[in-house]
Amino acid sequence: SADLSGDFDTRLDEVVVAFANVFNAHASNDFEAIVLTHAVTGAAAVGRLAPFLSEDTRSVMLRRAWEAGCALKVAFGHGETPALSAHVDTAALAEDAAAHGDDHVIKLTEACLDHYDRCGDLALLETASRVRALLPPAQAD
Repeated sequence: SADLSGDFDTRLDEVVVAFANVFNAHASNDFEAIVLTHAVTGAAAVGRLAPFLSEDTRSVMLRRAWEAGCALKVAFGHGETPALSAHVDTAALAEDAAAHGDDHVIKLTEACLDHYDRCGDLALLETASRVRALLPPAQAD
């Protein structure tokens, strides 16, 4: 249960940060990284669609993103991993994600950097740093 009332943008940032923290605490291998990526990016996608939705629909979508992320945490968030110090060079994080090439790394980094620009929570930078270490780089064709 979560109180998601109030300012939509503030609550959206809080939900994205909450699931970034879940990722940071529980993603300890490539499978968990991919699964828990979707908790963050699913919530971030609500923000991308928000300008095109009614206030009621935005609220429902945010609630559903919260519920889906919680379900992923319960089902797949088993291990605890040590905290990493956050990489603070956001341009380098974006470049590193693009060079890495994995679609989950790229979309999670984009979501984290977007919400970091909005709310400044360092957990988002830690998530963007951690995902590259957990997933193998994309194979060149």
